[in-house]
Amino acid sequence: MNVPPGGKLRFPSRSLLRPQLLLLASVLFAVPGQAQSITSIAISPSQASVNIGGTQQLSVTATYSDGSTGDVTSGVAWSTSDPRLVTVSSSGLASGIATGSATITASVQGQNASATVSSSMGDVQWSGPLVITKGGTYSGNWKSTDPNTPAVTVATTDPVLIQNSYVTGPSDLISDAYWGNNLTVKNVIGVGTNPNVKGQAYGMFVDAQNPALLDVENSYFENVTYGIYVRGYAGDRDGTQTITITNNRGRNMMGLESDGNNGVLPGDQVFVWSHAIQISNVNAVPGIQIAWNEIINYPYQSLTNENISMFDSGGNASSPAEIHDNYIQGAYAYDPVNGSSNSGGITTDGSGSDTVQTAAAFNNFYNNQVVSTVNMGIELGAGHDNTAYNNTVISSGLLSNGSKIAAQNVGITVYDVYGNIANGSMYNNDMHDNVVGWMCWAARCAWDGYRNDEYFPDNPSYYSTNQSINSNPITYQQEDDQYTTWLAKLAGNNVVVGSTSQVGSPDVTTGTTTISPSAWYTVTNTNSSLCVDAAGWGYANGTVVQQYNCGAGQQNQEWQFQPTDSGYYQVVSRYALTRSNSNVVWDVTGGSWATGDQIPVQLWTYVGGTNQQWMPVALGNGAYKFVARHSSKCLDVPGASSAPQLQLQQYDCNGTGAQSFTLQQQ
Repeated sequence: MNVPPGGKLRFPSRSLLRPQLLLLASVLFAVPGQAQSITSIAISPSQASVNIGGTQQLSVTATYSDGSTGDVTSGVAWSTSDPRLVTVSSSGLASGIATGSATITASVQGQNASATVSSSMGDVQWSGPLVITKGGTYSGNWKSTDPNTPAVTVATTDPVLIQNSYVTGPSDLISDAYWGNNLTVKNVIGVGTNPNVKGQAYGMFVDAQNPALLDVENSYFENVTYGIYVRGYAGDRDGTQTITITNNRGRNMMGLESDGNNGVLPGDQVFVWSHAIQISNVNAVPGIQIAWNEIINYPYQSLTNENISMFDSGGNASSPAEIHDNYIQGAYAYDPVNGSSNSGGITTDGSGSDTVQTAAAFNNFYNNQVVSTVNMGIELGAGHDNTAYNNTVISSGLLSNGSKIAAQNVGITVYDVYGNIANGSMYNNDMHDNVVGWMCWAARCAWDGYRNDEYFPDNPSYYSTNQSINSNPITYQQEDDQYTTWLAKLAGNNVVVGSTSQVGSPDVTTGTTTISPSAWYTVTNTNSSLCVDAAGWGYANGTVVQQYNCGAGQQNQEWQFQPTDSGYYQVVSRYALTRSNSNVVWDVTGGSWATGDQIPVQLWTYVGGTNQQWMPVALGNGAYKFVARHSSKCLDVPGASSAPQLQLQQYDCNGTGAQSFTLQQQ
């Protein structure tokens, strides 16, 4: 706009400006469909299946009053009818948690739509039973159809890692009977099946007999007599050779016997002992930890004794066994309404022949949630120097339909089950600062409003140190609320329970290779077709190990696999060996404590560190993955990139091309 010298800029009057601005605003800021209301919504797919540990994206389409449609997936409120089975995120991502189905609901502007999402093991490509005779890392899908043959048998005392796998069958799923075995089970999904032999019980998820070390973590087990059963101990009691059971999810422990015709015998007449976790005859072992496990048993689908049982087992005075932050729900009779049951949540157990040395001792139970475990919540029934504190123990004594459970008994108790006070093996046990609300519908409990929160016949002073929930009666809703509390607790502590990723590569890995320790190899990533390369022809400590364009006769791309032990190798740079006359090898930066994801790999002089040792695991297609000994993570190309000069890293083994490499002998 031109303004004459000395002139003034004239604006339109306010009365003329207002309608023009309003018209402009209406054009610039109009949003198609915004003025239309939503008349209906629909979820797609309306019927979906998801694997346990897997995900399924759901979407929502809205229909507006003008007949138009639009995607409103991110703008709706999502909910699930049962987060114990299937969860859903704020973006509509459904996750399989356990076997079963849940209704997923989306809501927006008063409109609702639902979809049914079923969670299961899924369609797995199975291999036959596996017998492990050498140490190493094993991933695959193993199935037994023989009621006398485990899906996986560990027949070595070498360290064995089973991870990212599926196992199923009518016998034990993972059996490790060697004296002094050393077993780690990580991210494995196991589901037991009916043995179809009359009188035979279901198998166990992990049956470890006399281990030197057992570590079971982030796994899922279902329809087994025992989730994890440890019988005896053959380790050094040094705090590293110990028992660790953490972050697992279990469903429906089965103490029922098969009727031989795809059914079960009546559990009020015949049954076997069944526990989610039992440690038996493991005495004075430091470092035992059972934590952050989620165990749920449903009525009419399970038959369970105590969920966690320390049978003549425990730590020592300086390192008690730590049983903490577990969620335990359900332990029912075969007929929950009428049947008797000795079921429970957590217990110390033993026998009338216990001694001070053999009894369950030095066990700390704390921060656990025990819900509706019928006969009792937590019981110190044997042993000495055991403590239960800061636990929440609650039961309405009701099924979801309102039926009362006949076998309801007591919330928490210190009770000399076997008469061991007299023989001197039961003493110095304590329960304090627990929160308890426990209904008992028997006539003997009527005098106290049908409550039986505590029973301490040998030490009445405990009554003053625990807190009873004031409301009476305890309701089924109060029980249900405990699971919501549990989920919030997991989120608040950044804890992941159960399978950490969708697992189950169809390839069986044996931990053995045909690699010659005297030959030199180029190592090529199958995804990018680039070679593993010492950056800049470097050979000094700290040289980046990267992927780079492959070249003929380049010694900085040639590697030798020199064995250490148990199937592991140091991977030596040929160029560095010629220049420094020393073994300079693949090294995970940060040393043996660097066990996280995305930690870069470099060259470093070999000093025997477990972060410098790798297991080549055959993938069955001519390729290998390389598993770091200290972390059980794989050599990985970040982001599955095909870009050269990208430093390699360690990352959770996931079966992708970013972790698949071929070898070419030079």
